[in-house]
Amino acid sequence: MSSLTLTTIVVITIVIAGFILPLRLSWRSKAVMCLVALLAPSKGYIYPIVGGTVWDPEIPYNLSFVFDIARATMMFLTILVLLRLVINGFYKLVTFTWSNTLLPTFSLFHAQLMLIVSFALACYGTSCAYGMPELKQYSVTMERLDPRLDGMRVVMMSDIHISSPTDVNLIYAMVNKVNALNPDLILLPGDLIDGPVELRRPITNLLFDLKAKHGTFISTGNHEYYSDYQAWRSYFEQGGLISLDNKVVMLQDAQGKNLLNLGGITDPRAERYNLPTPDIKGVTAALDESVPNIILSHRPQYAHDLAAADKKVDLVLSGHTHGGLIIGLDKIVANANGGFASGRYQVQDTTLIVGNGTMLWMGFPLRLGVPSQIVEITLHSKQKPAKDAVLLTADYDLKQQQIAKAEAQKAAAAAKKAQAELKAVQAQEDANADEAAEDAAKLQAQATAAAKAQVKANQTEPPAMGEGLGAIADVQRPKSENAVQGLQLILPMVDTESGAITESVTRVALLPEGLSQDQLERINAIIKEDPEAMAKAKAEEALRKAQEATLEAQSSPTHGVRMVVVKDSTTMQEQEQAQTKAQAQAQAQTQTSTPGTLHLMPAAPAETAPAASDAAAAAVAGAGAESDTATSKDKKGAEENVEQSAITLRPEDHVLRFEGDDTDTTLELQAEYAISLGNNSHELDDSTVSDLLTTPPKEK
Repeated sequence: MSSLTLTTIVVITIVIAGFILPLRLSWRSKAVMCLVALLAPSKGYIYPIVGGTVWDPEIPYNLSFVFDIARATMMFLTILVLLRLVINGFYKLVTFTWSNTLLPTFSLFHAQLMLIVSFALACYGTSCAYGMPELKQYSVTMERLDPRLDGMRVVMMSDIHISSPTDVNLIYAMVNKVNALNPDLILLPGDLIDGPVELRRPITNLLFDLKAKHGTFISTGNHEYYSDYQAWRSYFEQGGLISLDNKVVMLQDAQGKNLLNLGGITDPRAERYNLPTPDIKGVTAALDESVPNIILSHRPQYAHDLAAADKKVDLVLSGHTHGGLIIGLDKIVANANGGFASGRYQVQDTTLIVGNGTMLWMGFPLRLGVPSQIVEITLHSKQKPAKDAVLLTADYDLKQQQIAKAEAQKAAAAAKKAQAELKAVQAQEDANADEAAEDAAKLQAQATAAAKAQVKANQTEPPAMGEGLGAIADVQRPKSENAVQGLQLILPMVDTESGAITESVTRVALLPEGLSQDQLERINAIIKEDPEAMAKAKAEEALRKAQEATLEAQSSPTHGVRMVVVKDSTTMQEQEQAQTKAQAQAQAQTQTSTPGTLHLMPAAPAETAPAASDAAAAAVAGAGAESDTATSKDKKGAEENVEQSAITLRPEDHVLRFEGDDTDTTLELQAEYAISLGNNSHELDDSTVSDLLTTPPKEK
């Protein structure tokens, strides 16, 4: 019988026997209440019809919420019934009146009050479990952290438990909330899902939208093994989530300098599925002690082993406990998880942070005083970076982007202003052109009028010598190919009263012919100093610089790091081979270091039996004297020769050999012949021993 079924039976029994049956109601009313009590915790038992598992039946969000409230109401009602039983029992002991009770079990008022309290707690606790996680922040200072990583933000989300009733909008909001933190690393230490890949894909795809400067990394929890671990791991890696199961990766800068180690271990539940178990020794052996080391371990109890490792582990991130879910239960949960339930702990020189879980776990969808969490950890270096240092954090990149954006906006404003000035200059030029055209028209009209007057005067009176010819000549003078029209000349003007020199702009419609090169150069110099031309050129230059600044801001590269795999994940076969090799090495070490190993030499020919017996006795004495530091060099050499001869025996030779690992046989030999193995003071005066040493064993 499963723990869920046993708990359900106990709850139903207590509610019916201690709450419903004692009430003063008709049997029909009690029957209806008993039926409700039977159906309320039945959520886990409809999976054969709707699909899923006993912990996660395939039912929609709203129906799951109703079932969870009903089940939580039954749980709280059970607690109140037991509490009432304790209070009434204590009252009877104090008053010695066994028939009276302080809280009568038949009272409808008390029953209604208990039911209201239970329902209210169930609604509140279930709503908290289904709600959005809060942000929990920690700050960790690391002695070996590169100053360029000072202020690095690590976001941890454990126990997301995406399942059938998971609200896609809630996951979407969670992803947006995490991305808004602008993290450098996102770490997910296990229990991300419940259910097969095919059914959870539409929601779990949202996890691929998580954005971190240096990547998103995951490790395995126990629930991944319940739902086809290998399929989920392949699916997550294809989506860009990097697995750290029994694996270590190194973050390096562009020059190849090591910055940070990230590692992770699997969950011990893997043993049930014949998959690699937590490889703590392999992971810690691959760490680089010159940089900080961060390890993902779904279960927090492994922090003890990681803290005791040969190489220092700075930070361990875990989940699994859900923080205890209800205030008071955290003590019980901590006892089952190495003394850890929720929050920050110090284990020797290692910092452990245990998250409360990020989303809803359908096995116990209830939270009271223990909210779900998104954990944000800010890493600080003891060596502060220089003011002009280029940091390798997302926050630094964001600030640089903001500065570039501000400069681009400033440049855009300058460009806009320059365009406005340019437009104003062009408008002024157009206005001046119109004005010049009007002036030319007036001059033309005046010249025409003067010509007509002159003609009329000529008709009445002969003209004087030279009169009127200049105006007519100016008007009728043909334009030269070298003539420059439409120019503004800045000419110095002298005030006759004050003597001050000012500049006046005059428009010349036609320059005279025959200008010298020096005059043309002077005119060109004056043209270049034209205020309007200068303003126009200035506006165009500002616009060009603004466009260049905008382009540079858009194409400015962000500073980052690269990832190098230091230790890859082990397969089950590799792990078994490593364990077999380690056992063989340990056994060999035990054999060579265990005193009392007895090597018996082969039987000698009959004519040399006494000599062989003496040699065998010397071998036994020499083997027992291996731990004696006072052995002479000659004796040690003899022992080496005996050992060498024992090793180089021919296959057809008969050898009787007792090793330290064959405890039963060795103890038998010791007890029967009183030989103290490991002590060279024994005497071989028993003929049976001589026979044993010199007579080959019989063939079986």
